[in-house]
Amino acid sequence: METPARVVRSVHLDLDRDAAWRLVGTADGLARWLGADVHLDPAAGAALRVRDDDGVERHGRVVEVDEGRSLAFEWATDEGTPSSVTFTVDDDGDGSRVTVVEEHAGGSMAACLDAGAAWDHRMLHLEVGALGAVPAFAGRGAALDLMA
Repeated sequence: METPARVVRSVHLDLDRDAAWRLVGTADGLARWLGADVHLDPAAGAALRVRDDDGVERHGRVVEVDEGRSLAFEWATDEGTPSSVTFTVDDDGDGSRVTVVEEHAGGSMAACLDAGAAWDHRMLHLEVGALGAVPAFAGRGAALDLMA
């Protein structure tokens, strides 16, 4: 049996866990950093669609949700190999830690490197989106009150 190619990225956010969860566990939150257009009902079995800023679209389904803690889904582009993605949110000192794990069944080293580079970019967007430091992020997607 072939071992899946695995990409793991983690980032500390100066937000409490509830605020960090709203960034990874809701369509509005994901739209602030993951893609230009996100359709997500955070319930197991629900459909998922993410369109990147460059127009690449991924479709999938939610596999599991542990409200406030983790979101797992499967997704793929029309031409791509499906992968599974899990976001986990943990307390981390005065803030929180968001970790993403993406596994590609039968993925090549090149696919793993591409996915790693993509998650590096996405996690940077998450950090900047959480800070609200760049005005472009403030207007991206629906309004999301992280301090609620």
